[in-house]
Amino acid sequence: MPSAIALNGEGVSRCYPFWYDFVKCMYVHENHQERVENCTAFNHDYYECMHGFKAKRRQADLYRVEQAKRNGTWDPVHYRSRMRPEFLGTPYHHPPAEEE
Repeated sequence: MPSAIALNGEGVSRCYPFWYDFVKCMYVHENHQERVENCTAFNHDYYECMHGFKAKRRQADLYRVEQAKRNGTWDPVHYRSRMRPEFLGTPYHHPPAEEE
């Protein structure tokens, strides 16, 4: 679990809001099946914030495209399949949790 306090001691840490949303979702849903159905997106958001795999992959894809353009081997059709939204480093979209 991340600390709620940022490294400089001011404000909250970078991933704490994602962790808090995930824990709140886990608390609201009691059985395992509900948790899997409703909290997976929150878990993915938190995991992405901690590790940044999608962002790193997107950065590597953009680097490859830039190198291909410089080398003259750029073919938009070839790279289009890799530029799907799940590779763009965007967060998962899920409905906001209902307030009680």
